[in-house]
Amino acid sequence: MLMNIVGTRGNKDDPAFRYKMPKMTTKIEGRGNGIRTNLTNCKEVAQALHRPPSVVCKFFGTELGAISRYDPKTNIAIVNGAHDTRTCQEHLDTFIDLFVLCQQCMLPETDLSLEGKKKNVSVWATCHACGHREMVDMTHKLCTFIIKDLSAAGPSDTKKDRKKKGKGSEEVVAVDEKREKKEKKEKKEKKEKKEKKEKKEKKEKKGKKDKKKSKEKDNDDIEETKAQAEDDVDGDDDAWGDVDMSNEAVRRRQAALASKGVLDDTDVIDQGNLDACIGELQSFLGSDYTSEEVSAEVRRLADNYGVPNVLARVFVLASGTSGVPSFTKNLGALSFLLSDDVDNSAVLLDAVVELLGQRAPEKIALAPLYLKALYDDGFVEEAAFLAWEAAPEGPEGSAAVKAKAAPFLNWLREAEEDDSEDSDEDSEEDEAASAVAPEGVEG
Repeated sequence: MLMNIVGTRGNKDDPAFRYKMPKMTTKIEGRGNGIRTNLTNCKEVAQALHRPPSVVCKFFGTELGAISRYDPKTNIAIVNGAHDTRTCQEHLDTFIDLFVLCQQCMLPETDLSLEGKKKNVSVWATCHACGHREMVDMTHKLCTFIIKDLSAAGPSDTKKDRKKKGKGSEEVVAVDEKREKKEKKEKKEKKEKKEKKEKKEKKEKKGKKDKKKSKEKDNDDIEETKAQAEDDVDGDDDAWGDVDMSNEAVRRRQAALASKGVLDDTDVIDQGNLDACIGELQSFLGSDYTSEEVSAEVRRLADNYGVPNVLARVFVLASGTSGVPSFTKNLGALSFLLSDDVDNSAVLLDAVVELLGQRAPEKIALAPLYLKALYDDGFVEEAAFLAWEAAPEGPEGSAAVKAKAAPFLNWLREAEEDDSEDSDEDSEEDEAASAVAPEGVEG
């Protein structure tokens, strides 16, 4: 007859009846001083509980205050004295509570193991169901026997040697093997995790170092370019004032540099002024306006902040940050800001790169839509797009923007190939028509 291991005390719950064991059976033998109790199915009960029969038998001896012995050859478990089956079953329930059930999830999924050395050895129960690990009640007399029994199958013994000690130690062998396997796996995972963490830290450290070097190099290049530009402008340093960086000073400095053709005017624009100009234009675009009003506002703000020669850049950065709909809606104003006799493709594409690759990287996925808007309104031609894509270098963020814009650029190439094929077909049709046309009639 099988019974529920978890429900032995009646205060636990295992409705699925997953953990079963035979009901304890006993037989009283002898009489007088030689009377004894034979635990007839001790081995079967111990196997169901995943504990050595010798340990189960010893528990009855400690609880009943009698001599007990287990013979692994004959599988006979004897406890001196007459003890009825009901009493033995109650003591078995106590053994299950103390040395089998997990004290957290109350399931019989535990293994016993030893920790410590010499006199400080303790018995621990590890649950394979919930992972809980706890020391058993070391005040119980059975712990001394468990330590002795588990030590007999220590790491120095081979699996074959442990089996020779008797069938009662087979369960101990299984426990040790499972524990050793688990410890080996945990050690390997810990080592891999540590190596992965060190590799990640090393990569991050290298990235920060490279970024710092790149930033220092860019700063050095900017300072060198500014210094060279100042040397090329007529007049000494006093012409600009020692600390005069007002809007008027910036405008005069830009005009002088532009007249000399020394360097692009964007290299001397104060970054704070440019950001303030863009910010005010963003606020203006939140109201109703016409394209003419937008272009007029761009010119007014650019003049006020001393950035009059980067109108298209200011426009793209301000209207583009608000999203594709706003950018498309305001494109008409570009026709008032760009010069008809100058190719503005590079300026507009660099502005889009600055917008999506530097200022608003969270919108970089919209790169195909921004570029298509410039293409649809005729501000950038197919050839300029393809040349921009093929250029090996560009402003910071160019590679990322180009990668996200791949669908649009592929579409351009396919459209160009289709047009080329259509043109070839039309040319062949014209030649064929000319060949068959009557004399004196134009094809």
